[in-house]
Amino acid sequence: MECPAPPLDPAMESPAPLTRQELNRGVVALKRPNHTTNLYYLAREYLFLALAIGLPIAFFRWTRSLGYPLWVNLPGYLVSIFFIGAIQHRLSNLTHEAGHYALFKNRYMNELVSDLCCIFLLGATTQNYRVSHWGHHAYVNDPEKDPDLIRLKQHQEYDFPMAKGRFCLLYVILQMLPKQSLKYLWGRAKIAVLGINEGAFAETKPVYGSMPTTLLRIAYYSAGIALLTWQGWWIYLLLFWIVPIVTFYPLFMLLREIAHHTNVPDNSTYRNSRVFRPGWLEGFCIFPYGQAYHLPHHLFPSVPHYRLDKAHELAMRYPEYRNNTTICGGFFLSSPMDRQMPTVLDLLSQPA
Repeated sequence: MECPAPPLDPAMESPAPLTRQELNRGVVALKRPNHTTNLYYLAREYLFLALAIGLPIAFFRWTRSLGYPLWVNLPGYLVSIFFIGAIQHRLSNLTHEAGHYALFKNRYMNELVSDLCCIFLLGATTQNYRVSHWGHHAYVNDPEKDPDLIRLKQHQEYDFPMAKGRFCLLYVILQMLPKQSLKYLWGRAKIAVLGINEGAFAETKPVYGSMPTTLLRIAYYSAGIALLTWQGWWIYLLLFWIVPIVTFYPLFMLLREIAHHTNVPDNSTYRNSRVFRPGWLEGFCIFPYGQAYHLPHHLFPSVPHYRLDKAHELAMRYPEYRNNTTICGGFFLSSPMDRQMPTVLDLLSQPA
């Protein structure tokens, strides 16, 4: 089922239609990243992370001092690892920005901050991610060349459309079990951690080479091991990083990947992905940092996440984009203003 784009409001109807050349010229001004915007977003993620870890620890210490049983901490802990998994996903999406050299204007800053502050925390490197991700952009939804599609089919392959209940069982409930979760993580780790690529990949020149990256990783993880040992924080690493990384983090990653390209009408330029209108929680967990504007991202991959909404608004003045773009709500729910739109779950359950 394809959801046609909703009517533009009067403010958007007044500008004249654009040709593709005019659209491309208009997008050029949106492509330039800066050195400040993503520093704010990165600092905010670390604040979220500090709260998600610090609050349940403080609550545990308080309840223990009062003699409460350990189980009273369980609800708060589950909420904590839910949001930590979302933050891990959000950090990986800042590396997605770096993969397109859109995190910062300076490429060394782009690579170094992405490695040290985002993706090293998940065991991977920006360059390993980039070479595979560019292959996905070049051959989106090609069953023989798209590395993302190849990896997802190796994880679990089912035909769409799929009934909503069956989808929730297979891709949500069973996905949370260790077997499926670790299988999905291994598929991603082969690419982003070990640099093993299947399908097409881009021969991009590393920003600072494989040897400096290896030495940087050794120093980074050695310092981390030393700090954890010195402070006796290994239990915190297990409870507040490893547990969410094998539960909620892969769930959010998988749902986002499915939403972007599964059961689309066809693989043509304007119909191989979608634009989403999620509510705040799904926007935080599943569609962070421009992932709700995935079709314009594929058209204009150099546009930073904080300008993709403007790229979409501009593209809506181009008739071929406007007439073919699928705009839907969130994955399970839509934003309050877009309740009339079908959700991703609706689209996955009906013929494309």
